[in-house]
Amino acid sequence: MRYVTFRSLQSNFEPDLLNSSSASFKNRSLMIKRQIEPVYSKAFPSSFISLDVVSFRKGSVINTMELQFVNFSVPNYTEIRNVLISQASNVTGFDIERASINISDTAPTTTTATPPETTATTTKTPVLTTTTTAAATPTTIPTTKAPTGPVQIILFLQFLEPYVPQLTDPTSSAYQDRKKRVEETCDRIYRAEFFNFIRAIVIGFRSVIVQKRVDRTEAVVELVFNQTIPNAQVPDNITIVQALRDAINSSSINFTIQIVPETVSVTSVPVIVTDNSTTPLPTTVTSTTAAPTTSSTTAAPTTSSTTAAPSTSSTTASATTVVPATTGSSGVSHKINPRTAFLLVLMLWLLSSQQ
Repeated sequence: MRYVTFRSLQSNFEPDLLNSSSASFKNRSLMIKRQIEPVYSKAFPSSFISLDVVSFRKGSVINTMELQFVNFSVPNYTEIRNVLISQASNVTGFDIERASINISDTAPTTTTATPPETTATTTKTPVLTTTTTAAATPTTIPTTKAPTGPVQIILFLQFLEPYVPQLTDPTSSAYQDRKKRVEETCDRIYRAEFFNFIRAIVIGFRSVIVQKRVDRTEAVVELVFNQTIPNAQVPDNITIVQALRDAINSSSINFTIQIVPETVSVTSVPVIVTDNSTTPLPTTVTSTTAAPTTSSTTAAPTTSSTTAAPSTSSTTASATTVVPATTGSSGVSHKINPRTAFLLVLMLWLLSSQQ
């Protein structure tokens, strides 16, 4: 199920349109249903089920339709919108502002914003000598402007020249002649109005039946604006339409094509920008820190034949025990016990002291 909303600028809103039981509601609903339902049925023969008008709102008249499709084959929003855009030139009794067409999954609700009532309650507290009044601190609510992205502007206009089959061929002389005149007219008007307007490009032509006569041709034109320079904001749809209508209605300007002012409309389509540039990935630098190398040299303990001499740390001087040795007549060195050596030294010292 999809809900389609569009505005009818040339229709006058009546209060009875708010009542679904009124004759005004039923007549307008039937008129819209008869002219639009067959178009959707033809466009989506395998998925479309029905169309019903569900509500009208003021401004001028905002029409809301409910479209039912087979669940497994629902067309997308663009396809639904394009069908209604193509039918906008062929309806009678009401008009369709192409720029106002909106598609959604839920029914729009009418919400009337009513400012909340503020009731000031004053409590009087008896004060003996002084009265202190607390000053209210103003609260500032920041307003964030929605960002505006690039858009494609499509202009629709009808001019008083019969549609001919050659207009289906872009290479034909008829197509090229009307294309040139439509583009020159749009360029002349919009370049004088908008500093960032670049050019108009005709996309195609379509036939328009008015009172059972093909006496008009509709042109679909893309308006190209420079949207890259600073402060180059694209004008809104109403401003674009009004600029063309004012120029057409001005008697001081002569154009090579006769445009019907009330048929001018504009729709804006957001452009999805795809950035093909390669963004370098963040570079992860792996820093290798050499661990401090501690050279610890530990002297291997010296082991004598009798007692192992312990080694001390580098901060303590090594204690060396001198072990006197005696040499026999055979020339072989004999080791003496340290205790015996000490006694011998002591005896020698005593003997020398007595002399």
